Amino acid sequence: MTEWQRMQCARSGCSNEFTPDRSSQRYCSRSCLHRRRNAEPLDARECKACSRSFRPRTVQGLYCSPRCQVSAAQKAYARRLPLPEKSEPERTGVPRTITLEADVFAELEFQAERLDRSVSWIVSRCLDIAMPSIYELPTMPEPEIWRGSR
Repeated sequence: MTEWQRMQCARSGCSNEFTPDRSSQRYCSRSCLHRRRNAEPLDARECKACSRSFRPRTVQGLYCSPRCQVSAAQKAYARRLPLPEKSEPERTGVPRTITLEADVFAELEFQAERLDRSVSWIVSRCLDIAMPSIYELPTMPEPEIWRGSR
């Protein structure tokens, strides 16, 4: 990849030096290419990334070129604080109570011990496996006594 040398913008009234992205680039930006000729140039300021003096194209301009803007973003990403490690997993669900018959609960406990898992994990897996077939069941019509109470 060829490193381009910095050059002066071709627009009269713009004294911005820039590093072109391609060999045919003559203007420091698209907005400079289309800017009115009588627009008053902004005061020179220092680039936040490379400390060079430049005239920004907009009032918000902080960097002398897109390359400086990208390098500043990469440096900021490298300086970011590491995420704190979680000491224990957060509980996403609220505990609920389910009433089961004794023999069903005994089977759940037996399978949990056999698989070395918790009873709640066994119940979750059962639901994951059974829900598609439950969705295929036809919907029951609502009884008349429920319709009148709403």
